[in-house]
Amino acid sequence: SAVAVADELRDHGLESPMIISGEKLSDRLEAESGLIARALHLIPADETAWLAPLVAQVAGQMCAGQVQEVRAAGAPLAEDEYVAIVRAKTASLFWLCGHVGARTGGGSPEVVEGLAAFAESFGVAFQFADDILDLVGTNGKSGKPQWRDLAERKFTLPLIVARGMGGRALRARLQRILSQQAIDEDDALAVRALIQDAGALQA
Repeated sequence: SAVAVADELRDHGLESPMIISGEKLSDRLEAESGLIARALHLIPADETAWLAPLVAQVAGQMCAGQVQEVRAAGAPLAEDEYVAIVRAKTASLFWLCGHVGARTGGGSPEVVEGLAAFAESFGVAFQFADDILDLVGTNGKSGKPQWRDLAERKFTLPLIVARGMGGRALRARLQRILSQQAIDEDDALAVRALIQDAGALQA
């Protein structure tokens, strides 16, 4: 999906080839929508005609999830709110892959439904693992810069769990750091220490 490509480029400190520096959110979404439109044109109008509307539907879910995530920057989210964003921006693409793979492979409706559900759950787990790796690091193996989520002031799952397990002082300090317009490495290390002390990574 075009949105996934653009998101992956940003994770590695790059930008979509259609996006210029100094972009606004509306500029980014417009550019990514253009990539999606190009991708849909590549789908042949034959026995897979059902695929284009499905891809468009999922692309819309992904865009909506990304918009929700950007708008929530710096704001503490409830766990169910965050999971809803994850299902939209990440897990929906996994669902699509499972659905399309099973359907084009000749699977029965039950197989298609089951594989798509499994893929969606896998997508949620994938995002949760990505959230944790952003905090603990991967020694450069993932290729994704560490602290990327914190730099974008995202209340990801480890932070949400820590807020629930910690006391008032922990919640206040997390909120103070995530409310800043710029988060440096010292702030990121402080957040990681708070999360570890709360036991959120082991929860």
